[in-house]
Amino acid sequence: MKKNLIFLLFILFLTMYVSQNLYQLNLIQGESMYPTYKNMQLTLIDKRSTDFQCGDVVVFYCPSLDCTMVKRIIAAPGQTVLISDGNVLVDGVQSPYVCQYTDFGGTASNELLVGDSQFFVMGDNSARSRDSRYEEIGCVSRENIIGRVIPNRLPVDNTGN
Repeated sequence: MKKNLIFLLFILFLTMYVSQNLYQLNLIQGESMYPTYKNMQLTLIDKRSTDFQCGDVVVFYCPSLDCTMVKRIIAAPGQTVLISDGNVLVDGVQSPYVCQYTDFGGTASNELLVGDSQFFVMGDNSARSRDSRYEEIGCVSRENIIGRVIPNRLPVDNTGN
């Protein structure tokens, strides 16, 4: 009995260590990242990541909304973002990471320079996403990024079954 309890405590502490420092499960809530990720889909976060790049899907803490969010990095520090006539331009070129017409430019309606150690993020389903275009979220500080979502290599059933 004592050996089982010690083994159980070891597994518990190992799980806590992995979750705090290496990898963590994350539940997608909402449709802002559809079709890449669907509502109520489990994802795995690599918390060791530090070299974030455009195209990465990241989980970050949003202090103004007191919640975590999952979005795609569209622009990195020092880049400019302009959303005009439905197009998302990064440094004057259409972003390859935005595949939908975007009718709301918000904070990027006028050219926006992404600050040092910040990232401009958007949901893949821009019509259903609250992201860097909204003042209460804005550009995401590197210190608020929890980690990178490990891409799902398995097919996802988007029919709800």
